[in-house]
Amino acid sequence: MFLDLLYLGYMENKEKASRKPKLSLDPINSLFGDTWTLYQERFVQLIRIVLLPTLVTILGYTISDLHLPFTAAIGGVALFVGWLMSIFNILPIIFSIHNKTDVDDSYKAALPWVLPFAWLLILEMLAVMGGLVLFIVPGIWLIFAFSFVSYVFVLERRHGFDALQQSKNYVQGYWWQVVGRVLLMAIFVMMAAAIVQWLVEPTFGVAAASIAGMILSLFTTPFTALFGYNLYNNLKELAPQRAETQPALSGGGFIKASVIVAIVALAVVILVAIFFSWHGVARSL
Repeated sequence: MFLDLLYLGYMENKEKASRKPKLSLDPINSLFGDTWTLYQERFVQLIRIVLLPTLVTILGYTISDLHLPFTAAIGGVALFVGWLMSIFNILPIIFSIHNKTDVDDSYKAALPWVLPFAWLLILEMLAVMGGLVLFIVPGIWLIFAFSFVSYVFVLERRHGFDALQQSKNYVQGYWWQVVGRVLLMAIFVMMAAAIVQWLVEPTFGVAAASIAGMILSLFTTPFTALFGYNLYNNLKELAPQRAETQPALSGGGFIKASVIVAIVALAVVILVAIFFSWHGVARSL
């Protein structure tokens, strides 16, 4: 009887402890371990999703390296298309990670989201640019605050300023922990790329090193996306009330102000460039 009561008390305390909110993100080794497990499970499908923009980019480098008439222009177009595809490729990757869909279903699910995502990327770029204009530090802060915009956009179906603010909400209170984990992941990828560059470029040239870097990204891009996905879910577990906020725009004035500052700064730069161009033409006449 005593043992039964002792066991019941233990289970009750354990249940209470499980209900207490966590104060920090999962340890880095646990985060990497979970990412590696998921990476092994989804490896083939994610590699196939990343393959198309990688091949287009490799084609661009190959054509540019031929040094024939018009190959520089054609290769440049291919590189630009590959770059655009790589940016928007995060959408089918997240769909595939979350829903365990194959390549075709992931691309079909992502296609209607391309234009809203393009608008979101423009807003994000303007907000970061405005933050950098405001004494640099706010821009750096926003770069990491927006680390989970893509996941919020796809998985919570939040658009525009709402998606930006929601990502910022998740990071709030965990900014340094997020920065440490994101930077560690970035350093890991950059070191791998630097090693490939160092091994390939001296022997085979710049174009070959660029192609080798793209082949490497075929493997690192899915891992990075999975790492972000696990980190995003970790933040949601820490602050579930933030995930339920509809909409997330309360307190979003700073993001809007940053966008306005960026637009004003761009307008000033354009007006100054037009003025000096006109002034130069007038003087030449």
